[in-house]
Formats: sequence, C-alpha cells, structure tokens
Amino acid sequence: MIYTITLNPSIDYFITISGELMDTEVNRADSEKYKGAGKGLNVSLVLNEMHIPSTAIAVLGGFTGQFIADSIRSKSYIHLQEVPVLGTNRINVKIHNDDKTICINGNGPCADDHTKDVLFEKLAAIQKNDIVLLSGSSAKNITEEWIEAIARLVHDKEAKLIIDMESISLDHLAVYRPYLIKPNLYELSLLLGQEAAMTTIHEQLDQVLAHGVESILLSLGKDGAIFATKKHRYRLTHPAIHAVNKVGSGDAMLAAFIGKLSQDGDVVQALRWAGAGGMAAASTFEEVQAKTMRTYVEQCQVTRIDARKA
Repeated sequence: MIYTITLNPSIDYFITISGELMDTEVNRADSEKYKGAGKGLNVSLVLNEMHIPSTAIAVLGGFTGQFIADSIRSKSYIHLQEVPVLGTNRINVKIHNDDKTICINGNGPCADDHTKDVLFEKLAAIQKNDIVLLSGSSAKNITEEWIEAIARLVHDKEAKLIIDMESISLDHLAVYRPYLIKPNLYELSLLLGQEAAMTTIHEQLDQVLAHGVESILLSLGKDGAIFATKKHRYRLTHPAIHAVNKVGSGDAMLAAFIGKLSQDGDVVQALRWAGAGGMAAASTFEEVQAKTMRTYVEQCQVTRIDARKA
C-alpha cells in the first residue's frame, strides 16, 4: 500500500485572468475552480487516475476541511483517513495571468495533542514494504519531533519513507533516513545552503546521499530529471512542450514515479512515467489524466549516466 500524509491540506483556488493585472481597480476572472489539495493529496489524486490505490491521511478541519474530504471521498482508488484539527484548513490562491503564475498560500490551522494522537493511530496500520510519503508543509504546532517520530515509526514497520518537504536540512535527513527525496534545483540549493549547479550536480547529490538518503529524484523542470543512488545514476529527458500550468508538476512526477515503481520495480519505466506525469500536469489547468500521461510516456527517454556527467 502507498500512504500519503498531508499535514497541511488546502483548497486550491485557481483563477485565470487575461490582460494586465491592476492594483487599483477590480480584476475580473476569466475562469475559476476549486480543488481539494496539498502535496500528499495531489499525489493520491494522480495515483487514483492511474488506478493505483493509496491511503490518504490528511489533517482536516472546518468548512474547508469538509470540502477537501468530500472531494477526495469521491475517488475510487483513494481511502481517506481524516485526522481532526481545530480551526480551518487554508485556501491557496493560484492566479494564472498570461504566462505568469502568482501563488498565495495560507497558513492553515494549529494542531494539538489530539491531532497527534489520531495521526499516529492512523499510521499504526502501516505494514512491511509499504510506501509512506510525507510531503508539503505542516500545520502550525507540528514540530520536528513529530516528523522524527513518524520517520521512526515507518522504519520500525520496515516500510519505505519518502520525503518531499521544503523546510528540511541535511541534519534532519540524517535522522529521518528516507528511501527517497524529490527536490527541484531550488530546493536542493536550500538543502545544501549553496546554489545547486549542473556543473557540480553529482558532487552535490553525493553530499546529500551521504546523509542517510537512499535515493534522490531531482526535478529539472523542462530539462527532465536525474535519479541518483550511491551506485547508479539515470537521466530523464523529454521534448519541450507548451507549459500552461506551473502548479503541481512535481507532485504528478513523484506520483507517477512511485506508482509505477511500486508495481514492478523498474526504475527506467518509472522514470519515463515520472516525466510523463510532469508533462501532463504542466500542459493543462485541468486534472491530470492517465490517457494524457500515456501519450507522453513514449516521448520520455531515460539513459544510464556516469556520475561525472550531467
């Protein structure tokens, strides 16, 4: 089973506005939509489209939490596990304005001891060889000790921990010992405390791998990705597309990768699907569809590379 943990879910409110944004007059939306979201839930939604089951554990509260829960419960391949929290889940505003995207994210509710207790009750169902994805930001009051406890529980269960969180350090990784992390270049720079550059990327990946990380899926945006372990490196490339959406491509990439990897363990095929997932998300404002991903899989190329070459 694949578990996704979303500690700070949201309603993503997408607005499309054409023409110049005005700061003194009213802007009128050309289109708008609402989506129950959060990085872990985004992964479960893509897995659902691929007909791959997942258990989605989400911290939910208030009228926004109810909306998120209702939208997720309608999905056939997602088993939603609600963790109650006092307060209201956040609303994130995504404004698409011609070729620009403006993102304004809320803070979210404040978790308490009851939230923590219920969360760990839900996690007790994890079994050996399950995949547990911890991603996105955390609700207020969720401490590093909570995250460490989750990591320890996953390891005690002999399951595989995947982390996709921005506010993390190398010291944290050494404690969490994840099976996989999925940074982009910006997040890798934050992690290292220095600019990530393609000219030195493999030395920088080695630095991260030395801190208890088993593997890294490094997103390079339009340039594909690199998958790295201490022994192996693969480079994913794909043709350029007309990208209209800058939100959610990384989540779709990760979902497709872990979904396909969980099915047959084929890293090369999983990487091709990862590329297709990212391309599908970038190509539309609508939900990622498996049929769109399949059209991109054949365009994605994966090559084994020497660690000295990008």
